[in-house]
Amino acid sequence: MDGVRFSRYSGQVTVSAPSVNPDRPAAASAPRAGRPRLGELLVERGLIRPADVANALSLQAQNGGLIGLNLVRLGALSEAQLLDVLSEQLNLPILAPENGPAPERISAFLGEIGSPLAWWADREAVAWREEPQDGVGEARIVCAAVQPLDPALAERIAQAAAEPVAFFLAQRSLIEALAEDLTRDHAPALDPALGGAGADAARLRELAQEAPVIDFVNAVFAEALTRRASDVHVEPYEDRFLVRMRIDGVLTTARSAPRSNFDAVCSRIKLLSGMDIGERRLPQDGRQSIRVSGQEVDLRVSTLPCSWGESIVLRLLGKTSRLPQLSELGVSAEQEAGFLRLAEHPNGVFLITGPTGSGKTTT
Repeated sequence: MDGVRFSRYSGQVTVSAPSVNPDRPAAASAPRAGRPRLGELLVERGLIRPADVANALSLQAQNGGLIGLNLVRLGALSEAQLLDVLSEQLNLPILAPENGPAPERISAFLGEIGSPLAWWADREAVAWREEPQDGVGEARIVCAAVQPLDPALAERIAQAAAEPVAFFLAQRSLIEALAEDLTRDHAPALDPALGGAGADAARLRELAQEAPVIDFVNAVFAEALTRRASDVHVEPYEDRFLVRMRIDGVLTTARSAPRSNFDAVCSRIKLLSGMDIGERRLPQDGRQSIRVSGQEVDLRVSTLPCSWGESIVLRLLGKTSRLPQLSELGVSAEQEAGFLRLAEHPNGVFLITGPTGSGKTTT
């Protein structure tokens, strides 16, 4: 990156001699001499297999993109795992969701430098100004991004602000949430042109293979596993569609996106579960084994036609040969002691009951 120097410890940058057009997305920088390659680091730590690196490189040759994001797309590891390794490799901190700024601060800074939100959304980044706390320290610009080493980001900030810049790695879902808060009509994860009520089967299949759609669906699956959701509901409405997750028996809204993106997302889910993506008037059921965040998962899907499209219900069942311990089932210490006492009896029976999705099978 010509003219850009990163501080090894603070994540700050100094920019000189501009040589990048900020209106054109920049290519990823090559690894520095002596820095281990990302694929090698991930294999060395047992997070992925060598075959995963080969598959990611093949995908990179076909469609471009960074190898780390391609590994996430392939389900070889989670975005959180990728960020942990990138943070160490690049010596950059990770922006935790709880430390994210208020949307008003982002809006104020972008308005101040005259930079449209769409430009930042295309680069999966946000920026804002931080003032000194209680007169301690100095003002700085903070930039959180999926690819913070993109030189166009430093260039754009340096053109309008004189303060030092601190760069942070951030999960794509956090950047999307911040952009969604700024304007509900903007959805950076998906192209607004995707989908549409008149899309035919061939077009739907093509849309289902688009990288933004793959990223969106993968992020939903990864979040469902992380939050231990028993079911995921994808529900279309007149102008939006919702992703809701059943966690501990309670259905909560996890994501919201424009209705124009729904057909592409629906087709991606159908494609993964072996359904007919061209059939939208009849109920369908499907299942498939997939990889999500490096885990082998059984995907079970049901679709049902409704007023604004098709309502989708998914269940993700992790494959594991390990039986959970009694203490891992969420019972209290008193209940655990009671179970162990009863288990010592020479005969008897345990009855495990509960509604659908309550965990009878896994228990």
